[in-house]
Amino acid sequence: MVDLSGVIRPGDGIVWGQACAEPQTLAEALVTQRTELSGCEVFLGINYSGTVKPENADHLRLSAYCGTGHNRALADAGVLEILPVPYSQLGALIRAGRIRADVVFVQVSRPNARGEYSLGLAADYLVPALEICRAIVAEVNDQVPWTYSDKVLHQEDFSLMVETSRPSASPSSRAPGAVETAIARHAASFVPDGAVLEFGIGALPDAVCSFLDGRKNLSIHSGTVGDGIVELLQKGIATRADAALLIGTRKLFDFARENVQGVGVEHHGLLNLIDEFNELTCALLAQTGADCPNVDFFLRELAVGAHRFYHHLGGSGGGH
Repeated sequence: MVDLSGVIRPGDGIVWGQACAEPQTLAEALVTQRTELSGCEVFLGINYSGTVKPENADHLRLSAYCGTGHNRALADAGVLEILPVPYSQLGALIRAGRIRADVVFVQVSRPNARGEYSLGLAADYLVPALEICRAIVAEVNDQVPWTYSDKVLHQEDFSLMVETSRPSASPSSRAPGAVETAIARHAASFVPDGAVLEFGIGALPDAVCSFLDGRKNLSIHSGTVGDGIVELLQKGIATRADAALLIGTRKLFDFARENVQGVGVEHHGLLNLIDEFNELTCALLAQTGADCPNVDFFLRELAVGAHRFYHHLGGSGGGH
């Protein structure tokens, strides 16, 4: 078991990688050693591993920006503070110290020939956290792909490092149901050639991808991507993809590994625009009703919103 006492002080604020990028060995070590490190504040993000349990709040203060995955159990137990802020503002809150990042836990790939460690599966709010933290603790997992990103690390950046080999945390897997498939087929009809795609999490985005055969020159510039983009890129339907998070299986991770023509993991500047687009989506859902009785109206109006979103990008096919 890795000893964290030489790096973490009681009461420190800790940020670690979320979703598939969670450094599970480091999280397990903190939970085990929480009594000696009492009072630490942990910002969880999306929580697929379930390492942190409600009873661990006896010595840890827990927060997140969402109730996704095992965060639901923490919230139901009353031990998780869910911050009422848009995702795009997390970086600013970290830089301002409102989300404390004294120590950052990262899961990274093995280094390349230049000695550079890749963030692998996430380059989201970890990037600003890495910029302002006192110490970086790295879990070097040889099952994490080396991906092209705008942030790489070197061994001298790490205050502590542990080497592991284990599958990444992942969401529970299920095939799209009949309703999701119907929505995906209908939604795909609103995607024109040359569109820029932005995805959320869950089964629906991958289902939409499965109905995009025949499209040309798509680009993917997204907060998160899943397995569904692999075939889009392999078939030439999409020409490029970058995202802040890779959430999927070995299919996605192996495709992204050192794939300069495939998937880049970037902390890009679209999050404010994505928030504006999501606000439009929520407004439309409110107009059409929770059960969305007028699906045609909703999708037509959503397509108008997507068109505006695309022109925020300068109609450049997703480029920077």
